[in-house]
Amino acid sequence: MIPLILVVETDTGTSKLLGVLLERQGFDVDVVTTMAQARALLEHVRYGAVILGLQLGDGSAFELLDFIRGTTPDLLDRAIVLSSSAPAHLQQARATFGVRALRKPFEIDELIDTVKYLADRTAHAPSFDEVFTRDSVTRGAKAGIIVRLDHSRVSIVTTFGYQPGEAERYFPAPLSADYPVCAAMRNRTPVWLASIQGAGHDYPLLVPIFKTYESHAIAAVPLLQGEEVIGAVGWSFGDSRRFDSGERRMFERLADEIARRFDPHAPTHSNLRAGA
Repeated sequence: MIPLILVVETDTGTSKLLGVLLERQGFDVDVVTTMAQARALLEHVRYGAVILGLQLGDGSAFELLDFIRGTTPDLLDRAIVLSSSAPAHLQQARATFGVRALRKPFEIDELIDTVKYLADRTAHAPSFDEVFTRDSVTRGAKAGIIVRLDHSRVSIVTTFGYQPGEAERYFPAPLSADYPVCAAMRNRTPVWLASIQGAGHDYPLLVPIFKTYESHAIAAVPLLQGEEVIGAVGWSFGDSRRFDSGERRMFERLADEIARRFDPHAPTHSNLRAGA
């Protein structure tokens, strides 16, 4: 089984370097830049190891490590902290969380050898929740939702990036509801909101969740099997988006892949078949 590695690093040069080096060594790699992205992934995806910078754009490695300790503590044994900070900070990471800590500039061979030694190679078939979250977060989404349509009733299939129970406050809902995913299904066409300025007029019920999660752009794409609308997928983003033709095609292809695996008659999350 190819180990899956999560890299959380704000420095673009370092993150690109790590991604390339690890992929050349045969690892599967997800690279993100913020703690929010990392948390969304870690809540749904089982990683063989995690590499993180000490300072993140929206927090610190200590906050993320504390989150890992509370959710998947075994991953701390496979965590590596990289930093150019004072040696005392690295020692604090080691002492508090028991992680490996390497000082920048690090020796590439040492890092690769450490990852090879730590990475969990246990066979693991990814669930659709994992695949959906990875594909979405690594494309810039802050949160996401998949809903299914049963006659005129819309229900949640899965979400990521929301507090437990938050999205469930809005569903089940009628197809006529003023939600982007419902509009995408009713009109059989995607909804692209490059900025949520003025979105409160069209989607007033969602203003509280826009504010809570600091959403700045929204996309929703209907899920089609043949000519039948079976559901929709929606994403929110922490920054404004251009949603140019290339980006639209990327999310439409992701929606097509979701629809391909979707069984609209299954009662729960099992309606999404695992695997690519």
